[in-house]
Amino acid sequence: MLRHARTADWLETVAEGRQADLAEVLANHRWAAHEIARTLGEDPVPYAPAARDAMHRAARRAFALHALDTAHEWVERACALGLPPDPALDLFCAELAFYRDRDGFLREDGMDRLRALAEQLGHGGDLAGAARAWTLLGTAAWSQADRAATLTYLDRAVELFDSLPESAEKAGALLELARAHMLNFELEPTILAADAADELAERLGLAEVRASAMITIATARYVAGAPDGFEQLVALTEHCRRHQLASHRRALHNMAWAQLEEGDIEATKRLIDELRGLDLASGHALATSFADEAGRSYHAGDWPGAITAATASTNRPAIEWDLSVVVQSAWLRELCGEPVGPDEVARAVAAAQRSGFHRVLLATLANAALYHALGGRPAEAVAALRALEADWLTTRMIAFGEWVTPASAAAALLGPEESARVRTMLKRSPRETAWVGAAMSVLEGRITGDATCYLDAAQAYERIGDASDRILAQAAAARTLVGSGERDRAEPVIAEVAAFAERNGAPRLLDGLTPRSAPRPSRSLPAAP
Repeated sequence: MLRHARTADWLETVAEGRQADLAEVLANHRWAAHEIARTLGEDPVPYAPAARDAMHRAARRAFALHALDTAHEWVERACALGLPPDPALDLFCAELAFYRDRDGFLREDGMDRLRALAEQLGHGGDLAGAARAWTLLGTAAWSQADRAATLTYLDRAVELFDSLPESAEKAGALLELARAHMLNFELEPTILAADAADELAERLGLAEVRASAMITIATARYVAGAPDGFEQLVALTEHCRRHQLASHRRALHNMAWAQLEEGDIEATKRLIDELRGLDLASGHALATSFADEAGRSYHAGDWPGAITAATASTNRPAIEWDLSVVVQSAWLRELCGEPVGPDEVARAVAAAQRSGFHRVLLATLANAALYHALGGRPAEAVAALRALEADWLTTRMIAFGEWVTPASAAAALLGPEESARVRTMLKRSPRETAWVGAAMSVLEGRITGDATCYLDAAQAYERIGDASDRILAQAAAARTLVGSGERDRAEPVIAEVAAFAERNGAPRLLDGLTPRSAPRPSRSLPAAP
């Protein structure tokens, strides 16, 4: 017992500047001294404060190395010592709980407890601790796609840090503020906050913060349509990979999303798999959910899988980032003849409007327009497209595939006038991505009545790796051919659509395309021009 305590004392005197490296060794000695005293029936209380401090440091060290389970073990021991509450330790416990299980933290009133802790730290004079708590609150709020709360919390954190000496925590708050603006594609405030974080990180020698700031700036520039934005993301991903930075996770995540927008689904899947491998190895990486399983199933042409994944995601507290997937599931079920809740889509649209994030709203509205168009509710579909247009006109960014594809499909079902209007919207995109090009072909097919345009779109979606949107374009081409009396030319296309419909249990894909000998369905998709 005394030997462990004296060894820890000695290590603290000779390890000046290396306490972080020896944190676990010190914690083991302090813990051993406490446990031996307790086991022998002696009073362990004199050993408890030093043990808690040492285990807190060891937990922070493990957290910094992304060993979250190890960090959790240390804080559980520290909290079990029976000492009076320590707000600093409580704050770290909240941060650890959030990154270990974000959904669980949000579901179990973690936000309320964290707000109370932030106020307690501020009233107690620990302004740095309070600022860290407000920063974490901001991060948690944007994980729920709550822009107003995100900016409120992060602005409060930055304001508190302004009165404090420069620190890694202050740089982190600036970085989170930059990311919040980047997530809403606000280029100027993103770069302003990221540059401030980068300059502070450079003075403090914080390589991780600098890398993350550069990733944020490169992503914002890519979204704005800068010609070199994509190449910057590629270079930063390789830099983080080569130097084994924790920011490698963020770089991979943003690079995967950029590859998706570039129309390379296979590259996106490879990067996501690499990211999953890193996280399974030891890491933690907070990122908005892209409903990866639902997306993979949809792109692979597996509609039951996409519906199942979307349904599972509705039980998550952070569902706000995936609202468009929920509405996509609704129109998939519409085509499969499965029930959709009467207010399901309306609730999703309302939640997207509350979020304050353009990406959430645009994608949700586009899928809502397609849902209504497929259901024979043209007025509701047009209203969704008008709301989408109103939001889109306030932005300056490339048009994302997750909304241009359903928006163009909805417009094509509604008719030439709506198709021309959506085409005008897409021309605002600073750059024509593969998704925009495919959508333009769909719209041209409806405007001109030329089935070849739809077939061109189908080929474009095939190059992207999107089987579902390819078959929707094929179905539109077949309906156009049938409508123009070119039934023989339509037959091979119809056969392909029929095989897809049978695999996925989606009989409504064949509306208007039934074989000559079969009766036409009672409810069909809008007729081709």
